[in-house]
Amino acid sequence: LMAREEWKDLFTTSLRKQSMAPGIDGGMVILGLHTRRLSKQEFSDLIELMYEFGSNRDVRWSESAKKLAEDNRASRAKTRKAA
Repeated sequence: LMAREEWKDLFTTSLRKQSMAPGIDGGMVILGLHTRRLSKQEFSDLIELMYEFGSNRDVRWSESAKKLAEDNRASRAKTRKAA
């Protein structure tokens, strides 16, 4: 079972296609990505990536997570219309 921060690292690495390097004491280290540096659009993409990943694997989302995903999709649709 992975910790919350490990899941975050997994998804942010997928979103940005970051590189990895061998750790000093074994394992792998993800290089150069921190969620605090994501743009609003990238963070929106991250939410969508996580929701799709979980939904494709029968994750039972809480009502607050479902609402966040719905709000995110609505915001993305508005942004596309305005562009």
